[in-house]
This record gives sequence, structure tokens and C-alpha cells, in this order.
Amino acid sequence: MKQILFNPNIAEIDEYLELAQKYNAGFEYTDFILPQVLDNESQMRNLIGIYKNLGRDTSKDTLHGVFYDICVNTCDELIYKACDYRVHQSMECAKKLGVRGVVFHTNFIANFKTPYYFEVWLSGNYKYWTKICKEYRNIDIYLENMFDMDDYLLTKLCEMMSDVPNFHACFDVAHAHLAPENIEGWMGSLRNYISHIHINDNYGNFDSHNEMGDGTIDWRLFSDIAFMFKEPPSVVVEMTGIEKLKRSLEFMELHDIYPLDRRR
Repeated sequence: MKQILFNPNIAEIDEYLELAQKYNAGFEYTDFILPQVLDNESQMRNLIGIYKNLGRDTSKDTLHGVFYDICVNTCDELIYKACDYRVHQSMECAKKLGVRGVVFHTNFIANFKTPYYFEVWLSGNYKYWTKICKEYRNIDIYLENMFDMDDYLLTKLCEMMSDVPNFHACFDVAHAHLAPENIEGWMGSLRNYISHIHINDNYGNFDSHNEMGDGTIDWRLFSDIAFMFKEPPSVVVEMTGIEKLKRSLEFMELHDIYPLDRRR
């Protein structure tokens, strides 16, 4: 699905609607990642109501699920219950909004370098996301690389779950730019599993969510590889603020960056 999406801000919703119409874009909602929002039922209902009443087709939209302190591979039953509760909140929000998919993070602890942890992460995530995918068969699950040092674990998990039709990889280009492995390596290994992509820029030191072009990511290389995928992934231009988003879209058009590359 060669589609572009934005993170809307209710405070500037009219401008986001105008921009979405111009680019035939979808939305990826980020309002529901904060505990203080999830714990306020009236605020949740209000946010969902606002988005549902915009007169838009939300079936091509996505939602960013919870990620703060989420660890579905934990061996602590109390922590597991809390994480499972939050994930289910995200999935229920997705159902109410009528979106096609939800993004979650790997939340792999990059500095925990023991073989046992790798095994626990893989087995725990396989068991958990298989369960969620079966429970919500009509909603896609996208697992996004966070601060993983390389593609190994996410690729391995995708291989293990290749028979689960609604499980996919979300490739965050800016997160990968902070890792030792280059983007070409990431995209090469995950190319059969990436259905959704997050883009913003940085200088390889912080996850700063800069506008496109304000960083050192090789966007030409990214675009060339993305167009080689058998199934074109959707792309979220992931940043806060309508002006940063507008400048990013202008940069993408000027430099023919996927999915706004006019030559293909």
C-alpha cells in the first residue's frame, strides 16, 4: 500500500485535514500512548469522538500503540498483566476508531547482551503477539524497531510469525540510523516483512525527530530500496508540528523521496 500518513494534532486539526486532502494522506493517531490519557475514560471517549466525527474514512488510518515501559516478554506476572492491559487498551481504541493497524515497539533492551535474554525476548514476543493477532484478526499489528542494535531479533521474530497474516514489521528509519547496522542492511533483511515505515531525520546521535533533510540519513538510498519491495509499504512522516511536516513534504517532493517520488 503506497500511502503516506501524518500524525494529526487536534489543536491544528483543520490544517492537518487540508494537508491530508492535498496528499490523499491517512492519519496515524498518537494521542493514545500516554498513561494519563489511557487512565482518563472521558478524555479517551472525547478524542475518539472528535476523530470519528471529522467525516473521514478511517479504514486506511493507523494508531500508534502504547510503548512506555511495555515488556510483553517479562517473567514478572504483575508487570505482564499491566503491559497486557495497556496493549488491549490500544487495540480497543483501534477498534473504536476503525483503523487498519496498530504499531507497537520491540522495546528490546539493547545493552542487555546475554544469549538468554535474546531467547526470552523471542519466545515471549512470539507467544504474546501470536495471541493478540488471533484475538484481533481484522487489525494488523506492526512491530517497530526501537533502539535495537541490528535487525536480527525483529527479522527472526517475523520469520517465526510468517504464518500469522496480520503480523508485520514497521521499519523506523530514524531509529535504525542510531544503530551500528546501516539502513541498507536493515531493509535488506526485513524487506519481506516491512509493511509500514516511519520517517524523520536525525544526525545519528539522538532520536530527535527532526524534519526531513535536517540530519544525515541517506534518503536517496532509502527511496531506491523502498521501491524494490514487492509490496509497497505505507509511510508515516512522523513529527510534531504542522510547519515541520509541511517543510518535510516539500523536501520529499523536491528530492523525490518515497513515497512522493514522482519518477516512479
